[in-house]
Amino acid sequence: MPKQASDNSVKRDSRMRASRDAIDSLVSRYETVQAAEVGQILHRNADRSGRQAEALREDDQLIGFLVESQYHFPTFQFDRESGCIKDLVLYANKKLGASKDPYGALSWWETPIRMAEAQSPLDLLLAGKLSEKLVDNAFRALQMGM
Repeated sequence: MPKQASDNSVKRDSRMRASRDAIDSLVSRYETVQAAEVGQILHRNADRSGRQAEALREDDQLIGFLVESQYHFPTFQFDRESGCIKDLVLYANKKLGASKDPYGALSWWETPIRMAEAQSPLDLLLAGKLSEKLVDNAFRALQMGM
């Protein structure tokens, strides 16, 4: 193999490792449940197969990411008391296209928003301060590159 091709291969492998490390770091910061547990949280006890969670993930309603051949879902997305997905999570995840880029979507939830006094959407959600208007404004700013 020519030296340049070998160097390019090493660089590509290094970028892939760095990317994988960044993803692992992001994912490790969240409490998660597996697909079968999603049905229990959502009071859909008949679905222990995880098919419901998979359908919700594919429809951009839930962020789910693959870890060792199993989908994991961050628990901040659920309102356990009412047994549903939080409305603002549904709204933002749809806008994010969560099924197409779950790691990017998860990253968005923890990235501080300048117009919200540098709080992240997740912090605002947990504090009861997130709104559709703020989500919309954050997306507009993101699209404008702010």
